[in-house]
Amino acid sequence: NGNYVAPSWQFIDGGGPNGLNRNIAHTADIPKCTEFNNKLYFINDEDNTAAIPQVQFGVYNGDDSAPSFQYLSPAGEAGINGNATHAALWANLINYNNNLYFSWLDNPAGVGQARLAVYNGNDANPAVAFIDTATGNGINHNPSLGADAFGDVIHFQNYNGALYVTWYEDNGSGINQIRVASYTGTPYQWTFVDGNTNLGLNRNSSHDSSFKNFKGGFPWLQNFDNRLFI
Repeated sequence: NGNYVAPSWQFIDGGGPNGLNRNIAHTADIPKCTEFNNKLYFINDEDNTAAIPQVQFGVYNGDDSAPSFQYLSPAGEAGINGNATHAALWANLINYNNNLYFSWLDNPAGVGQARLAVYNGNDANPAVAFIDTATGNGINHNPSLGADAFGDVIHFQNYNGALYVTWYEDNGSGINQIRVASYTGTPYQWTFVDGNTNLGLNRNSSHDSSFKNFKGGFPWLQNFDNRLFI
């Protein structure tokens, strides 16, 4: 309610035992939301009938007195996954340069791919286009090596007119490296700013950077004082 002296909260998801799941019988995880075009958009992972997580997204009508949410991902169980038979995890979204971008980890054949896509902004006729690669892979430095699937692996940040993305990825020896790439709005054109070798930004490249087995942490980008921190 915006009142710090007498704070109160109102549920806008129905207020009952069920939330905004597309199918309340299916598990939904890791919801996130952001503002775009003066509207609130949300994204989450939700299992389909085969228990394969699908990336679902939608928009809030903005009316707290009569709240409703509209799903914009394809009708039915399928989300915006590149392939509905591949598990999609850890979905995220960001408003960059007046466009709404999505990221998630796609897991074909157990090899995690860092996928990125952009929304056309038309709620009446929604569509999503991949901007990562033209080959169906993610922006992995090496698509044959997996982006790790344990944690909030793909994080965005606006900085100096570009969109920066970070995740961690196997270096070929089973040691996860922190990767960072930048994007300026042209589909399929990404620039690695982490040295562009099989080694990332780890302080010690022989040490695993991932959260796996609680050894490391989630890579995170922050724009502060006109500098980009990780």
